Amino acid sequence: MRHWWPAVDASEPTRTGLLDTLAHVIRCQPRPFAVAVLDSALHGGLVTLTEIESVLERVPARHRMSLEMLDSRAESGIESVIRVALVAAGLRCDSQVTIFGVGRVDLLVEGRVVVEVDGRRWHDGQQSRDYTRDLTAQTAGLAVVRADYAHAVAHSDRVVRAVRRALRRPRAFRVIE
Repeated sequence: MRHWWPAVDASEPTRTGLLDTLAHVIRCQPRPFAVAVLDSALHGGLVTLTEIESVLERVPARHRMSLEMLDSRAESGIESVIRVALVAAGLRCDSQVTIFGVGRVDLLVEGRVVVEVDGRRWHDGQQSRDYTRDLTAQTAGLAVVRADYAHAVAHSDRVVRAVRRALRRPRAFRVIE
């Protein structure tokens, strides 16, 4: 696909710079994927919020988004895609939350549901560790929803439904003996 929008940071006629590339992503990709790319650029220290704000000012109004949609703490694109779906469903979502005894989790929804988004690259061979963390979180009264790449990219609605269902459950309380 050819893009004829004016470039602002192209170093040569056949290449675009990072800011122009981000503008193209915002214009051409579905919102969740654009947010994932922007989150990744922020997380990697490739751009600042100020630079993204300048990019958003250059794209057509229908493609603009609030900077509040972005989160530099997101550690993967698929985590961002799930977060966008959860927030779009009206749920409060915090990224990279550290929970005593459990450790850092990808997302904490409404302070009650842990969402872990597993990419194969990062989680192969980590099942035992992940199961232990899930059991610890559930023992502490938190529900856990685990999703993978396919859920994030093609079935984020299923993840949202699972989280909503977990939120309808009564809070579990730890019995102190």
